[in-house]
Amino acid sequence: MQSLIGDKLIKRIGEEGSYQISEQTFDQFPQCDYVCFYFGAHWAPPSRIFTTTLIEKFYNVVNEGGKKAEVIFVSDDREKSHFDRNFLKMPWWGIPFEDEHKK
Repeated sequence: MQSLIGDKLIKRIGEEGSYQISEQTFDQFPQCDYVCFYFGAHWAPPSRIFTTTLIEKFYNVVNEGGKKAEVIFVSDDREKSHFDRNFLKMPWWGIPFEDEHKK
Protein backbone atom coordinates (compact mmCIF):
# COMPACT_ATOMS: atom_id res chain seq x y z
CA MET A 1 0.00 0.00 0.00
CA GLN A 2 2.91 2.36 0.67
CA SER A 3 3.87 2.29 -3.00
CA LEU A 4 0.33 3.43 -3.82
CA ILE A 5 0.08 6.39 -1.41
CA GLY A 6 3.70 7.36 -0.77
CA ASP A 7 5.84 7.74 2.35
CA LYS A 8 4.04 10.68 3.96
CA LEU A 9 0.53 11.12 5.27
CA ILE A 10 -1.04 13.86 7.34
CA LYS A 11 -3.42 13.73 10.28
CA ARG A 12 -5.33 16.38 12.20
CA ILE A 13 -4.12 16.46 15.78
CA GLY A 14 -6.56 17.89 18.33
CA GLU A 15 -10.23 18.71 18.20
CA GLU A 16 -11.80 20.83 15.51
CA GLY A 17 -11.24 24.45 16.50
CA SER A 18 -7.96 23.67 18.31
CA TYR A 19 -5.85 21.63 15.95
CA GLN A 20 -2.79 21.33 13.83
CA ILE A 21 -1.93 19.18 10.85
CA SER A 22 0.83 16.74 11.66
CA GLU A 23 2.92 15.06 9.01
CA GLN A 24 3.23 11.34 9.70
CA THR A 25 5.24 8.58 8.12
CA PHE A 26 3.55 5.56 6.62
CA ASP A 27 4.73 3.31 9.46
CA GLN A 28 2.60 5.39 11.89
CA PHE A 29 -0.56 4.40 10.03
CA PRO A 30 -2.76 2.32 12.37
CA GLN A 31 -3.39 -1.38 11.98
CA CYS A 32 -6.96 -1.94 10.84
CA ASP A 33 -9.07 -4.40 8.87
CA TYR A 34 -10.05 -2.00 6.09
CA VAL A 35 -8.55 1.05 4.40
CA CYS A 36 -10.97 3.33 2.56
CA PHE A 37 -9.98 6.04 0.10
CA TYR A 38 -12.16 9.15 0.08
CA PHE A 39 -11.82 11.25 -3.06
CA GLY A 40 -13.30 14.71 -2.62
CA ALA A 41 -12.85 18.46 -2.86
CA HIS A 42 -14.02 21.54 -1.00
CA TRP A 43 -15.27 23.13 -4.23
CA ALA A 44 -17.80 20.28 -4.70
CA PRO A 45 -20.86 20.78 -2.45
CA PRO A 46 -21.84 17.07 -2.55
CA SER A 47 -18.38 16.20 -1.25
CA ARG A 48 -18.62 18.66 1.65
CA ILE A 49 -22.05 17.28 2.59
CA PHE A 50 -20.86 13.68 2.29
CA THR A 51 -17.92 14.33 4.64
CA THR A 52 -20.28 14.86 7.57
CA THR A 53 -22.28 11.73 6.70
CA LEU A 54 -19.12 9.67 6.31
CA ILE A 55 -17.89 10.76 9.75
CA GLU A 56 -21.18 10.30 11.63
CA LYS A 57 -22.77 7.33 9.88
CA PHE A 58 -19.70 5.29 8.98
CA TYR A 59 -16.35 6.22 10.53
CA ASN A 60 -17.52 6.79 14.11
CA VAL A 61 -19.93 3.83 14.07
CA VAL A 62 -17.53 1.30 12.55
CA ASN A 63 -14.69 2.28 14.89
CA GLU A 64 -16.79 2.47 18.05
CA GLY A 65 -15.30 -0.66 19.62
CA GLY A 66 -11.76 -0.19 18.28
CA LYS A 67 -10.09 0.66 14.99
CA LYS A 68 -11.69 -1.44 12.25
CA ALA A 69 -11.46 0.93 9.29
CA GLU A 70 -9.32 3.92 8.44
CA VAL A 71 -9.92 6.51 5.75
CA ILE A 72 -7.31 8.26 3.61
CA PHE A 73 -8.48 11.51 2.03
CA VAL A 74 -7.37 12.13 -1.55
CA SER A 75 -8.12 15.70 -2.52
CA ASP A 76 -9.01 17.28 -5.84
CA ASP A 77 -8.84 20.78 -4.35
CA ARG A 78 -7.13 23.37 -6.51
CA GLU A 79 -5.84 25.59 -3.71
CA LYS A 80 -4.08 24.68 -0.47
CA SER A 81 -6.36 26.93 1.60
CA HIS A 82 -9.40 25.03 0.31
CA PHE A 83 -7.72 21.72 1.04
CA ASP A 84 -6.90 22.82 4.60
CA ARG A 85 -10.42 24.09 5.27
CA ASN A 86 -11.84 20.77 4.08
CA PHE A 87 -9.29 18.42 5.67
CA LEU A 88 -9.37 20.05 9.10
CA LYS A 89 -12.94 18.80 9.57
CA MET A 90 -11.87 15.19 9.01
CA PRO A 91 -10.79 12.80 11.79
CA TRP A 92 -8.82 10.55 9.43
CA TRP A 93 -5.62 10.59 7.40
CA GLY A 94 -4.85 12.39 4.16
CA ILE A 95 -2.29 12.60 1.42
CA PRO A 96 -0.52 15.97 1.72
CA PHE A 97 -1.80 18.59 -0.73
CA GLU A 98 1.72 19.18 -2.02
CA ASP A 99 2.20 15.50 -2.85
CA GLU A 100 -1.03 15.35 -4.82
CA HIS A 101 -0.26 18.47 -6.86
CA LYS A 102 3.30 17.91 -8.00
CA LYS A 103 3.74 18.63 -11.65
